[in-house]
Amino acid sequence: MIDIDILKHEIINNIDKYIGNITDETKESIEVEIKKTGTITSYSKHFDCFVKMESRNSEVRKRYLFAKYSDIEEYNNLLKVQKFYKDAGVNPKIPKPLNYFEDSKLLIMEGIKGGNFLLYLLRKLLPGFILFSKADIKHKIRLCASWLAELHNLTYIEDYVSLNDEIELAMIRLKQIPNLDVANNNNLIKNLLESKGESGTIPICLTHRDFSARNIIFVNNKDIVVVDWAQILKKNIYYSIAYFITNLESRKRYFIYSFAPIKSLESLFLEEYKKKTRLHFNISTYNIVKKLYYIEYLYEYYTGTGVFEKWTRTNKRMQNFIGTVVNGLLDWFNEIQI
Repeated sequence: MIDIDILKHEIINNIDKYIGNITDETKESIEVEIKKTGTITSYSKHFDCFVKMESRNSEVRKRYLFAKYSDIEEYNNLLKVQKFYKDAGVNPKIPKPLNYFEDSKLLIMEGIKGGNFLLYLLRKLLPGFILFSKADIKHKIRLCASWLAELHNLTYIEDYVSLNDEIELAMIRLKQIPNLDVANNNNLIKNLLESKGESGTIPICLTHRDFSARNIIFVNNKDIVVVDWAQILKKNIYYSIAYFITNLESRKRYFIYSFAPIKSLESLFLEEYKKKTRLHFNISTYNIVKKLYYIEYLYEYYTGTGVFEKWTRTNKRMQNFIGTVVNGLLDWFNEIQI
């Protein structure tokens, strides 16, 4: 893990990358203040880094940086997605990657000043976080949907996946999920088969592997930046929407907003996404894919693949999410059997 002295040393020795071109003749002093920040995940450490450089002509340059322990894959992912924004002439809504040190596994990015969406939703607000109104929540859900639609528009790779193929894969995975207390899996498989052919093909794009409220930062209460790019996927366009909504469902008992049921937020998200996307969107196909997502997620959990390559399977936060996914799948089974 990161040692603060090592981090400070790396920043000072590569100060040009963070402050801009400077020379020893003009450099008077460099101050680096580092604060360890709270981390949601159990396998990484995050640091706020405040850099101040004063030159001999009294010029002062300041920079807020964010550092984390990460694999080089995240650095490369940020560069890749940043290029999509740049090629389209669009201002990137992701952290700007600045440097990566392979020896210490340090990823250094621009710091983002703003509020984490998840923390605004929790019942127990932290110092500095204000209570959102119903209108605020709706506005922010629309911003999230717009951000995702823009990312999909930029990263669409002119390829499609067959819904039939997605269903076939889900059926194979379903049979490999243990401990699923369902009386009649045959009904589920029959229902899946009957869904085949309903909507043909689904657009594919590059997308964020963990598009959830905890990775969404609101800047100036009007723009968002999405962080944590450890994994990106070549995936159908409905995947990230299903992930985002299911993530909200898994945490709803902690939310302060009883006036905003998740179902209504999902409808709002889908409505805004459909307005902003240039890709074909079909609501019935989305509803099928969301159920296939439940199967994929449980499959990854029990096989230790996907997001669970790095998460410990006993992590309590993950168990809440697993419970929501299982309940969603069981609800589907119950619908089928009625």
